[in-house]
Amino acid sequence: MIVILDSNESILDFMDDADASIEITDTYGGYKSLDFKCELTDVKNDEFLFKQGNKLFIDNVLFVMNTEVETDFVQNLITLEAEELVCELNNCEPFYVSDARYSRYVSGNTVSISKNFLSLLFNGFYTVSETDLPSLKDSEKIVTVNGTITKYNLLKEIEETTGLLFKYSYALEDNSIKKYVSLLKPENYGVTHSQLLERVIVGENTNKLEYSTDETKNALGIMPIIKSENTAQVDYTKILRQFNNLDINNENIMPYFENYSFSKQDILDAAETLHSKIELFKFIPETVSISHEEIYDKTEFEAENGTHNGNWPENRIYTVDIGMSQFLDFATQIVINSGTTDFPLKVIGLPTIASKGTLNCVFSVDEIFDLAVQVQDHISKTGEINSSISTSHGIVSFQWLVYIFAEYLTTNKKVVCTEDYPKLNKILPSTVEEEVRYIVDYENYESMPFLYTQNTSESNTIPTQAPANSTVDNILDVTNYISETLPVLKVK
Repeated sequence: MIVILDSNESILDFMDDADASIEITDTYGGYKSLDFKCELTDVKNDEFLFKQGNKLFIDNVLFVMNTEVETDFVQNLITLEAEELVCELNNCEPFYVSDARYSRYVSGNTVSISKNFLSLLFNGFYTVSETDLPSLKDSEKIVTVNGTITKYNLLKEIEETTGLLFKYSYALEDNSIKKYVSLLKPENYGVTHSQLLERVIVGENTNKLEYSTDETKNALGIMPIIKSENTAQVDYTKILRQFNNLDINNENIMPYFENYSFSKQDILDAAETLHSKIELFKFIPETVSISHEEIYDKTEFEAENGTHNGNWPENRIYTVDIGMSQFLDFATQIVINSGTTDFPLKVIGLPTIASKGTLNCVFSVDEIFDLAVQVQDHISKTGEINSSISTSHGIVSFQWLVYIFAEYLTTNKKVVCTEDYPKLNKILPSTVEEEVRYIVDYENYESMPFLYTQNTSESNTIPTQAPANSTVDNILDVTNYISETLPVLKVK
């Protein structure tokens, strides 16, 4: 999976890595570089996604598009080069020995390296996760810097002085890229396996090894191997039952954006919360929380839709703090469209002018409906909420609109406006929730298509069992289901 981000690392889109040509070069003692090509499909959208300064998250590495992106309109091809995020330390503000921010770690031209110093140095780029600095003597953690040096070159000086190595890692978590850096001893840099993974015997004249794997049909090649000559001691029923419960990740459906959407009851609950806040504090708050919870019952889903294909509907559980303009959009929609069940969250602009005025009147249900129509009409034309609405009772400000609809949705009765809220117009809320989408990342699983067992010498006598929903009764011909694509090791 490829994640495309803007320069601020906000996610723009997702892409299947099968739709791109990717070549990553990992330079020892340096950072990774990327050669990337993909098909030009939508000129306007692709030029927005693939432009200098944007970023790509590929193979658990965050790359920066720091050169010009080439677009070939004849070949319908986008070509670009990118470098690992750490390269940005070459181009950002350099390190100054006299910089007051580092004064506690600097003495003359020497810098004392510590985890706190590194956290300050990497601020805005990486989170320092761990270091092996405590294992060094104090004298081994002193780096000499004359004047000014780029932050990246300072990192290389730190490596040379301490004998430690910087290790960069990245992860897609909670809809954002987390970036970590560690400073480790060389022996702690890699991963130590507790057991032999694969045995390969090569000749002493071997000068090149190439390894490749294709997982296209590996799911068909998985089998339990029973290493027992005495088949009477083997509980095949138990083995096959456990094996049948295995799931094989056999698909790759890309993550996608989904709009936050709320039901009528969600909005009514938020209105009640907001109404309580107004009654308590006598002014309009900046935001109100609105929550949605929709959990699919797998049994009910199968009863309604038949046997699933491995992809359950995504449970939708989220809470969003919305601004008052967005609350008014929701509130006026459910007043007008009482039969609608699903209301998507939108970015609704706030009024730019604060209207003042007091109200001492009663709004009937019909008048509240008319207010809702005017609010929705204004939103459809401008994308913003009304600063005020002129009525027979006087000018109704944006803040009074919030109060009226919070009260009405809570009580479902006519709304009495009095002078008990003298501070209502004094504060103009300024918050609008702009993140109106969330990412859906499916875990797509498909049941194991074939089940069989293999014995060291008596495989033809071992009982077989067909998996659930199989189109055949028994699977006897093992060779037909052995993986067609196995890892290949070439020795030259």
